[in-house]
Amino acid sequence: MLHPERRTRRTRQTQGQAPRQVRGFTLIELLVVIAIIAILAAILFPVFARARENARRASCSSNLKQIGLGLIQYTQDYDEKYPAIVVGYGYWGTYAGDGPWPTLVQPYVKSLQVLDCPSNPLPSPVGTAKYPGPSYAGNMAGDHNYGNGPTDPPSKGIFEKAGRDGVSLASVGSPATTIAVTESDWASQFSSIVIDFSSGGPNLLYAGHLSTSNYLFADGHVKALKPSGTYRAGSVNYWYRNQEPLQALSAQGIANLAQAEAKYK
Repeated sequence: MLHPERRTRRTRQTQGQAPRQVRGFTLIELLVVIAIIAILAAILFPVFARARENARRASCSSNLKQIGLGLIQYTQDYDEKYPAIVVGYGYWGTYAGDGPWPTLVQPYVKSLQVLDCPSNPLPSPVGTAKYPGPSYAGNMAGDHNYGNGPTDPPSKGIFEKAGRDGVSLASVGSPATTIAVTESDWASQFSSIVIDFSSGGPNLLYAGHLSTSNYLFADGHVKALKPSGTYRAGSVNYWYRNQEPLQALSAQGIANLAQAEAKYK
């Protein structure tokens, strides 16, 4: 126990000391910290967004691989022929039979979720399970429209026009370099893409995976490509199933690829 005199002396010494000041940040220091955080955010956010889109592209690629397996199983059950773009098609706007090709493939993939790209989940234009969301479109290429009369030209892609006999596996000259299914940003019950089409939505590619689309080829493999990577004059044409000799894509088709490339640049 301190002596009373000593305690009094210590109290006086303590009272005689100047109060200790707590120093805060200056305005300039705060601004510097905020600027550093903003710079780091500007650097990291695009990296995070790119990583997220890469993950979505991988998920989309997995969807297409499952669709590819479903198509292969379908052909084994139906005389080695792909389905037409719509089976049981009566006349324009009327579906008298089984419906579009995703409906026919669905029993083999056992899921409707694989028909929706996580980056491009387009709603079904009809709103029923028979016509699922059209994130993915069958390749119905060719310099033609949707005309289905006896004198209308056939499709040059993997899927034949509505109501016609399906394309046979034997007629696909190079399955590894022929697109079967890709991505579309056109909500249509046909679930098709006609790259040569000159009017409206059927030629609209979705290339929102970091400027690329996923492409399912007829042999079952999936590859991400820019629209321009699917056709190079004189050397590459992934849209037409008969590639011997290599056929040139129509001028409209070339223009549509350039349009998609510019849109998602």
